[in-house]
Amino acid sequence: MRLAYFIAVLSLAGSSCQHSLSYEFAIVHDTIRMKDGVKLAVTYFVPRAQSSGERFPVLFEMLPYRKDDFFYARDFPIYSYFAKAGFLMAKVDIRGTGSSEGQVPPREYSEEEMNDALEIIDQLSRYKDSNGNIGMWGLSWGGFNSLQVRMRKPPALKAVLAIHASDDLYHDDIHYIDGIRHFDSYSIDLEGDTTFPRAPDYLLDESYFRDRFDQYPWFLSYLKQQRDGGFWRRQSVRFDSSPNNIPLYLIGGLNDGYRDTVSR
Repeated sequence: MRLAYFIAVLSLAGSSCQHSLSYEFAIVHDTIRMKDGVKLAVTYFVPRAQSSGERFPVLFEMLPYRKDDFFYARDFPIYSYFAKAGFLMAKVDIRGTGSSEGQVPPREYSEEEMNDALEIIDQLSRYKDSNGNIGMWGLSWGGFNSLQVRMRKPPALKAVLAIHASDDLYHDDIHYIDGIRHFDSYSIDLEGDTTFPRAPDYLLDESYFRDRFDQYPWFLSYLKQQRDGGFWRRQSVRFDSSPNNIPLYLIGGLNDGYRDTVSR
């Protein structure tokens, strides 16, 4: 029922989706070109129209977790379900990660990531099978960047679903939990993931070393930001007081590290 609310919001303004899991779909691997020429890898799960001129709302997720190898087994059943329900699914590798071109961003939820997301949403609203309504969603990282993109109010963004995500990047994220520096295997895994070469060719060429291997590690940047302040608050929804009418659905749990977000 909760997810049904999110689906209903996206179905407004011209969607013809029936949510009966009756749609066949095709999987399309493509790229989206950014204004600076960098091509970001995208995988579409595209429903096949059941009537002439039928268009679909788009659900957009953007992660650095390598959609074409590490996360494909996780993505396929989720994306297939929504495609069968009549949603056009779009999964994008953040620039400099996975199969996307470009340099690894200087941090999580960077300005580069936010700007790319805004541009992607605009392009997805004009995609040939899209009805112009975009929903952004995700769990953990995908929830974080969905909240932060919502702060920027892109016109085509009609709803956000954030699962286990924080609105306070200092006190309630994994780096300085309640102000105490935290290390676990995630930090090591993430630094390793961002240095992997691009799928599917995994070339160890000059661009790989320039854009990925030789980049400054994120955890060292965070060690230089041991106190709360602008570095953390600039992207923290908790400190954004501007009006925002984009519908937001939050999911959390009592044992979730980010549980305070939902109650706040």
